[in-house]
Amino acid sequence: MGVIVFKHVSIKRNAGGRRAVSARIGQFYSLNAEQTLSAFDLLILSFMSPGTGSLRTGKKTEISWVLKSVQFMQILGRFLHRLKMADPKDDNEVRVIVGLGNPGLEYARTRHNMGFMIVDAIGTRHGAEPTTNSRLKCDFAKFSYRGKTIMLVKPMTYMNLSGQSFVAVKQWFKLPISSFIVVHDDVALPLGKLRVQNGGGAGGQHGVESIIECLGGDTTIVRLKFGVGPDPGGDRRAGYVLAKVPEAEQELLAQCLVNAEKCIFTWINEGALAAANKFNSIDLRPEAIAEAEEKKRQREKAAQERKERFEKEKAEKKKAEQGGNQSENAEGNHDDDNNVT
Repeated sequence: MGVIVFKHVSIKRNAGGRRAVSARIGQFYSLNAEQTLSAFDLLILSFMSPGTGSLRTGKKTEISWVLKSVQFMQILGRFLHRLKMADPKDDNEVRVIVGLGNPGLEYARTRHNMGFMIVDAIGTRHGAEPTTNSRLKCDFAKFSYRGKTIMLVKPMTYMNLSGQSFVAVKQWFKLPISSFIVVHDDVALPLGKLRVQNGGGAGGQHGVESIIECLGGDTTIVRLKFGVGPDPGGDRRAGYVLAKVPEAEQELLAQCLVNAEKCIFTWINEGALAAANKFNSIDLRPEAIAEAEEKKRQREKAAQERKERFEKEKAEKKKAEQGGNQSENAEGNHDDDNNVT
């Protein structure tokens, strides 16, 4: 395998016949040469006499490759940046939370930006400071949590092109779709409800449509739908989702954001099914809570009535048994008197 050491590059073919390049800068790194060559525009190799570096073919033919100092330092800087950004880990140790929304102050805290708000809340809580990454077309942050690397992604492409950033992150870090959860608003759900969905269509959400399209039609994405309904429908829908949640619902919104964060960390720790089982049935709307409490009272009342009825039947049965025993004893005493006579 090839080695890059300061001002020296060596590229060799591995056992499979593919070129590979690696660097030793304090520690050893490996990177596929074909990807490296395509990634860095400035990688210009010059044919020179044998000496500093070599490319060995299956026929043991030796071809020397040398980089000029300035070119090499430019490439080395990008190479190390990629190694730092990628921070290679096992797929099971990385989770990516992609919050959908629109950039710009005019869209801040609107219903359509719930994905952004949830990602921001998680980042603030865990001290993850976001930076704008033009290559990945997103605001990006990461932090460690229980041995996992948690990445926070806010696509800066606007909602309808969210898939470009999603795929850029996926390809850059070489992660499977199972490492991702996409958080977005859903007008089909009322404010107060969440729904974890593993796979399925976009349901009219344009950001999700873009992601599915950029994935070549793959719908196997875990999604957290954040309810912002009720859906006004028709032409009023666009204005509704681009408006802010009214003051009267801000308390409910705050509760929902906390609940969404808990749901996401359940997904991180236990998976999508556990998160769905735990959170899909929760409804934080005051009227829903009141209805649930009333149903709970009715169930408790019914259970108490069944218990009282059972105790009453038990007591009556015991009383009847005792009455039967007394009658038998009385008959037995009467027979004894007759025998004496």
